[in-house]
Amino acid sequence: MLFAKKLHSGMDEYLPPEKFIGKTVSRRTLSTALNNVLRPHSARARVVLDKSKKKVTRVGPSICSNICLLSGWFDSTQDLEVPLQITIHVTQPDGNLSFTKARFDDFRYKLSRIAQHEAIHRKQFAHYTEDDKRTIKIAHSPRVGKRRLEWISYLNDWWEVEAYAHDIAMDIARFYPSKDPVTVIKQIDNHRKLPSYNLYRWTYKGTDWDPLRKSLLQKAWKCSSSVVLPNLTD
Repeated sequence: MLFAKKLHSGMDEYLPPEKFIGKTVSRRTLSTALNNVLRPHSARARVVLDKSKKKVTRVGPSICSNICLLSGWFDSTQDLEVPLQITIHVTQPDGNLSFTKARFDDFRYKLSRIAQHEAIHRKQFAHYTEDDKRTIKIAHSPRVGKRRLEWISYLNDWWEVEAYAHDIAMDIARFYPSKDPVTVIKQIDNHRKLPSYNLYRWTYKGTDWDPLRKSLLQKAWKCSSSVVLPNLTD
């Protein structure tokens, strides 16, 4: 994906390891670097202090790490001047981020994945209309809680299936680099280091989601030969 290659080139220029690993980074410094990366792609970043006392969990498009939370948004209404936005919610009390080598690799990877996810939505909205959207109906127990019902409705949207399939392909390349993606996909329930697939597994546990699962994994397989990961230190 050309977008990914250009994105990663900007990350190498403005988010180099030597300027962040082992350093305490302020929100302003990180915001400046991120916007230098994203601006050429008509995207922008916000770095905000998350004062919530609630435990951060990996649910939906928001991605959790131990120092910050990343979330992405593409505004299909075009009400925003820059419709593709990424928000970094800093969870450290002092509002700063301390990057170890592992944390920095994790941050760069997740930044890339969520930016590519939202870029897929931008491409979808450029070529299709809301009337083209469809969902895959899922049979589920009436006792399913409200929170899971919301995710069931969200994740069976066909455009989300396409974007998350790409996320899954990236996760396979990241966490199982020495394995054939086809083998991982065929045995995917035996591979637990796939956060994007784990989200679907959690959401649809106890439901009849075979048609959706089949489509999701078929699309992940198609994406697996073309995914591009950022340069990492590990």
